[in-house]
Amino acid sequence: MTYIIKTAGKKGIGVFVKRNIKKGEVIYEKDYRGHGKIVKAKDIPKLSEKDQNHVDYIGRERYAVDYSPISLINHSCRPNAYIYYVNFLLKKVIAMDDIKKMEEITVNYIIDTTGKWKMKCYCKHKNCLHIVSSDYFKLPKDLQEKYWKYVPRWKKRMLRK
Repeated sequence: MTYIIKTAGKKGIGVFVKRNIKKGEVIYEKDYRGHGKIVKAKDIPKLSEKDQNHVDYIGRERYAVDYSPISLINHSCRPNAYIYYVNFLLKKVIAMDDIKKMEEITVNYIIDTTGKWKMKCYCKHKNCLHIVSSDYFKLPKDLQEKYWKYVPRWKKRMLRK
């Protein structure tokens, strides 16, 4: 195991690396085959607020309620990792940069999320957006270009419509 879960200040719980990680290294894999609680998009509002904050899109308008480490990774406006979709049921967390021992693993939620949402950001990066939304085109143009290679194929199709 290359990570630990611990408190991350105002962000709540976070995932931190136990050793130095090199750029391009797979940090964590999540396989949703045989996963427990699966819901349709229309049923998400019926879930508890906690469960609503831990749904992960697995294709065909289905979402997994998930409390595995992948769902505990916090957002940052300057992420050090991204989620690579082998397919909807198999995802990998991959280092976007070198990550130092005990540094928090962060991703930019805008890169691979769906739906319409907004949240306050606590990343404290000098270029923090302060309010993060699911709208990829709200990112500054230079970040849209930088992160495009990390956007999953399925989301690229949605964004091009």
